[in-house]
Amino acid sequence: MFKLPKGFKDLLPDEAEVFYFVQHKLYESFLAYGYRPIITSSVEFLKTYTFSGEEESHVFNFIDPYENRTACFRFDFTPQIVRIIASYKDFCRNLPIKLCYFGSVLRNPASFFANPREIHHAGVEIIGIEDIKAEQEILLIINEITKNLNLKEKIKMYFNDNQILRKLLNKSGLYKNLELKQAFINRDISKIEKIVSPLNVDKAIKSFIIELPLLCGDEKLLKDIQKKFPIPFITPNLNELIQLSEFINITLGNKIYFDLGEVRGLEYHSGIVFDGYLKDNSGKMKEIITGGRYNKLLKQFGINNTSATGFAIDIIALSNCILRPKNIEVALVTKNDNMKTLLSIAQYLQNNEIRVTLLTKVRKKGLQKNRFDYILILEDNISLTVTNCKNNETKKMSLDNFFKKFTQEFFHNQGKE
Repeated sequence: MFKLPKGFKDLLPDEAEVFYFVQHKLYESFLAYGYRPIITSSVEFLKTYTFSGEEESHVFNFIDPYENRTACFRFDFTPQIVRIIASYKDFCRNLPIKLCYFGSVLRNPASFFANPREIHHAGVEIIGIEDIKAEQEILLIINEITKNLNLKEKIKMYFNDNQILRKLLNKSGLYKNLELKQAFINRDISKIEKIVSPLNVDKAIKSFIIELPLLCGDEKLLKDIQKKFPIPFITPNLNELIQLSEFINITLGNKIYFDLGEVRGLEYHSGIVFDGYLKDNSGKMKEIITGGRYNKLLKQFGINNTSATGFAIDIIALSNCILRPKNIEVALVTKNDNMKTLLSIAQYLQNNEIRVTLLTKVRKKGLQKNRFDYILILEDNISLTVTNCKNNETKKMSLDNFFKKFTQEFFHNQGKE
């Protein structure tokens, strides 16, 4: 039996159809907010990703036989786009830059369980908007996606500012403590407390670091933190998150949430980071969006004094969270050689948003077991036999009658049921 490597999968026609439907709707949402498409190479030199802080073991790499240098398959779009902006100086003359992209990334996660190695991404990047307006625009785009895909539920967004933890750890001298970092990833409070308790630092800072993994909630959480932990140097960060929450509440009537204990993410994120979750068709909550600010990455590529943020959407994960409206599928079969009549019927149906598959002589029973809703057999140039595959009812009608009223009265009514 032929198999794919672990962490990879094929999309069969039904899955692929939903995938392309979602991709098209995402592209419409991006265009609606003025984002221009960019197509990046599927291969980079490894330096692009190690330069941005990624571990070499997580990347699919190989030796380029033409240049005898280590190259790799695309791991992430953002470093590629930053490389392009740094290489083509004309980009930076016209800030802000708003780009969108689509494509797959290849990764080697530590575990294959629930972690595919090929992820199909769609995303946007905003370069040159310095303040909270960039995150506000991202929330507007996500709202547009919700409307465009006619989602039953709103995407649940969680925000954090990883500068808060970075400032606390710098102040307490723990920034390079890898054991503590792993404890935060695991949300191991007892381990965090064991490392932090002996420190000779301000009591509020010490308590805040220990409680951080539990600090999840809405805007009220942030205001309670400001009262409970009076730490002046993180106040601007908390105020910015509160401002973001108030914006989305006033503008769209939505709520966003905050998870200050979330420390996962790509190494280059520096500032506000976020994740979006949605229930899939089985009722399980799935992460579909991830993103954040990456000013630090711009500096590493020589782009100074500007800001950037963006997000990536896992298209397959999002595809598993929607119920796509079903199109009517028709098999159009001819028993004669008059292609002109056949094509006129096909075009008429297609103009009424009905999908048509042209076939030669085929057994009707075989078609009824297929995906088709109706079978239309062109008996001659003046009549059709129409079979409803759902109830197996068959009727014969003239072409004139079919063109006058049959599509409007029958197909469209059936499509609304």
